[in-house]
Amino acid sequence: MLKLGPSVLIMATIAKTLLRARVDSRRKLHVEKIFKRYGLTTSEAVNVFLAKVEEVDGLPFDLRPADPIQAPKAFVGKLWDSLDT
Repeated sequence: MLKLGPSVLIMATIAKTLLRARVDSRRKLHVEKIFKRYGLTTSEAVNVFLAKVEEVDGLPFDLRPADPIQAPKAFVGKLWDSLDT
């Protein structure tokens, strides 16, 4: 809403579009509980995510695993030995 004077208001309308996604039903139920803690609907939460993607011009989080799987020491030793040849 834009206020131009004491009694002049201009209402801006934003076109909306429908976004559909297939998700695991258990995941959907779980995240809906989380969104509810923040007072958000699933639709509002998706809009928050999309706004953040736009803001940072990419994904707003790192996709690398927090604890990468490390190769067993025996494998690393054999690999190291094979590089010595």
